[in-house]
Amino acid sequence: MSVFGIIYSDFNEARLSLKEWFFCRKQAIRMDIAINLADTKQRGWNKQFIVMLMNLPSGDRLVSIHRDKFLEYQRAGLLPKRLKWSDCKRQAFYRTPECRNNKATPQERTEAKEKYIRYAKRYMKGAV
Repeated sequence: MSVFGIIYSDFNEARLSLKEWFFCRKQAIRMDIAINLADTKQRGWNKQFIVMLMNLPSGDRLVSIHRDKFLEYQRAGLLPKRLKWSDCKRQAFYRTPECRNNKATPQERTEAKEKYIRYAKRYMKGAV
């Protein structure tokens, strides 16, 4: 392999790693915004909110919803009919505490962000 071939492969590898870093950073920012939105809503309405990925006609979006919105989206046909709120709570990337008196720890937020980034790396790579 020539010197130029080696240099080209090094630049190509650096480009791919930089592209992956930007992808992960973008997904981390999206998850931070969704977590902060869920926490703000929970403080305002004192209901438990979850952050989940919702498949909309415009594309996949991270949404923070509570049980009433979940039922509304289900009636509108945006969620499967057989999906239950308890399943959503179990599979959600992040969920706020049940009431205002309980606080979410920074460790829970970090774990939620890492869980979403692992999901995004695995399933959303083709969307880049």
